[in-house]
Formats: sequence, C-alpha cells, structure tokens
Amino acid sequence: MKRKKIIVTGTVSVVFLAVLGLAKFVSNQAADEPGKAKNMYFVSNVLKEREEVVRQAEKTYPITNWKNGKKIRIEMRNYPDSQRFTRVPIEYQVTVEQDPNAVIEVDGRIKQMDSKAITLPASTSKADQQKQVIDIYPGDDFLVGKTERALTVTATSTKPYQTELTATFLLQKAAEDVEIVVEDEKQSPYTKLIVWANEKRTVTLNWDADKVVPDQTNKFLLGKTITGDNDQKKIELGVIDAISAATIYLLKYDEEQNYAPETDRPFKITAVK
Repeated sequence: MKRKKIIVTGTVSVVFLAVLGLAKFVSNQAADEPGKAKNMYFVSNVLKEREEVVRQAEKTYPITNWKNGKKIRIEMRNYPDSQRFTRVPIEYQVTVEQDPNAVIEVDGRIKQMDSKAITLPASTSKADQQKQVIDIYPGDDFLVGKTERALTVTATSTKPYQTELTATFLLQKAAEDVEIVVEDEKQSPYTKLIVWANEKRTVTLNWDADKVVPDQTNKFLLGKTITGDNDQKKIELGVIDAISAATIYLLKYDEEQNYAPETDRPFKITAVK
C-alpha cells in the first residue's frame, strides 16, 4: 500500500516567518539595549519609594527631644547592596515639605534653601560605590507654638531616570520653659523678639544698653522699672501664660548689625515658674 504524502508547505512557511520575526525583534531589542538598559540604583537608608510607603502604610519616624539646631540625617546611595552599583551620574533634588526655611547640606556643605540639582557621582566598580550624606536643618520657628509637627523629606531623581523616595519625620519638642524667635537683618532699625511660653512663666529681659534699647511703648514694658548698671540693663516683663507669646521690639544703635544669630545677640531672656 502506498502512503500518501502530506504537504505542509504552508505551515512551514508560517513557522519560518514567525522565527524571522522573533529574530528581528530580538535584534532590535539588542540594538536598543545601550540606550534604555542603564541600571540605575537610587536608594536611601531611610527614604523609600512612595508606592511602597503607601502600600505598607508606613508610619512616620518619631524624633524625640527635638531642639533648634538639631538635624535630620539621611544617606542617598547609588547601590542597593555590596555587589551592584550605578555606572552613570544620578541627578536628583531634595525637597522639604511643610518648612520653606529648612536648610539642606550635602556632605557638610550648604546646598540649598529650597530644591536644586544634586549630583551623585557614577561608580566604576563595586569597590567604588557612591553615597552622599544629606543633613536637613528645619527653621528655628518650625515648632513654635507646637509640641510636635510632621516634616516630609522627598528625594527625586531626574537623570537618567525619574524615581521618588520619601519619608515623614515627626519632630517632638523637648520640654523648655520658653522659646525665643529672633527676626532681624542688616539695615533694619530694630530686632523683633518673640518669647513663647510652653508653660506659665515669669519672664525677664536683659540687654546691652550700648547696642539696643527696648521699645518702651510695648504693653509688656509699660509701667515697668528698668534696673541694672550703665550698660547692662534688665526689666521684668511679667507673667506670660502657657501657650502664649510676647512680642518685643529692640531698637538698634547700629542698623548694620544682625542679631538673629544666637551667638551675636546683645540680649537674653530668663524665665522662672
């Protein structure tokens, strides 16, 4: 009995064309590889991708006993582990929500008062992994009138790819009798002094009479007696209630002076229960 020949030319042609198509696809992908497959590792020791924070319902990082001058320190890295690294520079920005007066330092150098580009250098080997230390100093008035406040830090890479890392910190104020906020600048005729009491306190103002003089039309100075010698004066401002503030203006003899920095102030506040 003769066997019938089965002709499968059409099927073979289809398979052949499919193989050619796949080969062309792989070839095109390989040609595109250098342009789109640069491995970028943009990670932090604290900040996480926003999607991960939302998905895991991450809570804030509490920082207790917070005082003015303290900092939030984070690291930005171009490697996720000891074996992998990024071969191209990473450009990114750091933003601080809730506080436009925050100062940001990169490896100990002041970089910005607001967001500007920062470059994390490229690595050439696993022995050359790169990281940067970011220090964030909230403004001195960030916690005035509050016992705690949240602050969100976000790092966003812009080159070679965009990635967003974020975390929220809960700053919890250390207990203090009073807080002092000083507003001043060169060429200003006066220094503005805000005294905030967390608890009810009796407050006294001391000042160098050769450099400043209080505005005695202020309600906290009316009818009060100034004591002291020729250059060092003081006056009892009276009682400031809990969660209340007193604002005092000190007229400057030298308007080119700026008494906002704590080390340069020719006055001080003392408080007792």
